[in-house]
Amino acid sequence: MKGVRREGVSDEALLPIALVLAEEIGREIGEVVAERLPRPREAVTKTFRAKSVLVDFELDILNVRCGGRLRELLVVSPSPDFRFVFVADGVARLDGDFAEFMAISEGLTSLSAFQSAEGKYVFHLKGVRWLSEAMCFVRVRQPIRFDHVFAMWDEFV
Repeated sequence: MKGVRREGVSDEALLPIALVLAEEIGREIGEVVAERLPRPREAVTKTFRAKSVLVDFELDILNVRCGGRLRELLVVSPSPDFRFVFVADGVARLDGDFAEFMAISEGLTSLSAFQSAEGKYVFHLKGVRWLSEAMCFVRVRQPIRFDHVFAMWDEFV
């Protein structure tokens, strides 16, 4: 606090008062800034689960109208004859047949498509994010009874 002199009071004596004032000003500035910042949205976890489900055209798995993040999605089928579509924020992020995904999935960490040792066709997806809306579904040309369809995602509300 150089330049500020009080009769009979040293700079060292004013230092504790200056620190308290600085803390108070900092706290008030922080409160004003915090009021103006957008509040963090709360994440609500949702799931979809279907076992032994017969699909004759299309199975809706996820359809949300808020921001979010796909944690995991798993489709297990006795047949590779299905198409998977994931649309986020109005853009088709994934749209293809199982065979297309199987051809590109080797070496990917967020997507895998393979035939299991039991002869089942497994499609796995994780880590897709979106800002305002998302939907995904499987589509078939002929009826298929899917062994298992599971999805877990977070909605930011």
